[in-house]
Amino acid sequence: MSVSSDRCPNCFWEPATVPCPACAWHPGRESPPPYLPIGTVLDGRYALGKVLGHGGFGITYLAWDLNLELPLAIKEYFPRELAYRAGSGPEVSVHGGEAVRWFAYGLERFQDEARILGRFQQHPGIVTVHN
Repeated sequence: MSVSSDRCPNCFWEPATVPCPACAWHPGRESPPPYLPIGTVLDGRYALGKVLGHGGFGITYLAWDLNLELPLAIKEYFPRELAYRAGSGPEVSVHGGEAVRWFAYGLERFQDEARILGRFQQHPGIVTVHN
């Protein structure tokens, strides 16, 4: 499965043209590591587009739900001080030693945040968490 060829793979603007009139993306203008490549499909359902932001503990991507054909955001737990990406795939490796313990602790906090936000569905001031 992939994003329809009539949409920009970076911002999902329709109709797709090169360069994209919405985001100026063109082939060869990709996100650098450690970001996942544009077009990466997660869980067989979510195609990644451009990076919306990054911070100390994560990366947020614009994404396209291939089943529902809707844009959404994907937040990836990726603490740069504790982890790295060995290749271009979604697998994250953790530095050894204490980093393993801190990574696990941070991941649990990250998941806790998603669970808490998920309880506030349709609140006008809080982003909706689906998965």
